[in-house]
Amino acid sequence: MAPQFQLEKDAFQIKGYNQARQFSSFLPGIAGPFGKPMWLFYTNRGQCVSSFGVGNKNGAMLEFYAANKAYQLTPLHGFRTFLKIRRGSQTTFYEPFSVQPNPKVHQTFHVRAHEIELEETHTELGLSVQVIYFNAPNEEVPVLVRELKIQNKSKAVLSVEVLDGLPIIVPYGLGEWPVKHMSRTMEAFAEVLHASEKLPYFKLKVEPGDHPEVIWIHAGFFSFTLQNGKSLPVVTDPQNVFGEDTSLQVPQVFLKKRVDLSSQRFESLTPSAFSVGAFTLKPQAAETLVSFYGHVEKWENAQAFRERVQKNPQWACRKREENRRLTDDLMDRFALHSSSDLLSAYTKQCYLDNTLRGGQPLVVKGVAAGEHTFHFYSRKHGDMERDYNQFEVSPTYFSQGNGNFRDVNQNRRSE
Repeated sequence: MAPQFQLEKDAFQIKGYNQARQFSSFLPGIAGPFGKPMWLFYTNRGQCVSSFGVGNKNGAMLEFYAANKAYQLTPLHGFRTFLKIRRGSQTTFYEPFSVQPNPKVHQTFHVRAHEIELEETHTELGLSVQVIYFNAPNEEVPVLVRELKIQNKSKAVLSVEVLDGLPIIVPYGLGEWPVKHMSRTMEAFAEVLHASEKLPYFKLKVEPGDHPEVIWIHAGFFSFTLQNGKSLPVVTDPQNVFGEDTSLQVPQVFLKKRVDLSSQRFESLTPSAFSVGAFTLKPQAAETLVSFYGHVEKWENAQAFRERVQKNPQWACRKREENRRLTDDLMDRFALHSSSDLLSAYTKQCYLDNTLRGGQPLVVKGVAAGEHTFHFYSRKHGDMERDYNQFEVSPTYFSQGNGNFRDVNQNRRSE
């Protein structure tokens, strides 16, 4: 079936998105005045997220690729979901959101200004899978939230084993140049801490610079997944998932047996972050896994963040709504209400894009110098097509980044 494009409610929909012409875009990276944002790029292939991180390309948790390479690698290096579904005595392996056309599979990509959502229905298996990505606003921890919902739409009881997450994570401290040119050497510096506590911490041990001093790295990336409020174990060694398939196409170990968590490597490797879960789905029942990927200055901050999230079962739901409201409030300042829904949505998106380029003005009252106008949310419009742009999305309160002079002229005419 040919791809179909339409605007429905608050989302632009692409049905059959893996067979549509490729494109690249990004989430706005707006976390509110008192939030710390992450940047994220996506494309309409696989599970769509091609790269994300903090600050700039040197802070990538999932490696930044230019558009042409992202179109190729996102289905393999991006988020993956592996399912073993048992119905009676029969077990079926299934990876949703595959790029391979299948007449029994229906895929839909929902693009919103503040989040992206994927849906896939497998009519033969009687299974529906949904994935949602969004930034958590007004948090002292920059964090990406990812929700995975699996629903049984068949009339049979299904037993499900799931591996879900990232096959490759860039340890914190590994910049863009060495990850592109010396990735094998850099593996010697990598380590994963606290995996046994189901809250792995990914970083380099020391700065890999050519200088006599040893500079230890304490900051790092973290990830964890909650199922009904409880943390799931995490596979940090990709060989325990893929075996000798170094192309990362087929999870050979997962296909043959349960993943062994007792024999993992935790250093001198390019790590993964696959959560391991199992559950039974009655007809029409669903199970949701909520994953968090973020950056902290020390692991204890990630531990405190997880404890806070676990105490509030509705945390992700509330943050998703807060994220939507934050973006809508910004776009509604220049909302055009016309007889064309497409035109109305387009003008709001244009205003959002230009706010990111020129900044949201905030008048700060001073004592000696008088009033001063500060523009937050502003940054250079880096993306996968503009791979030459060294963008900056500062992980700070009242976040702003670098900008081009032409953007200032274009978007701050009043000055």
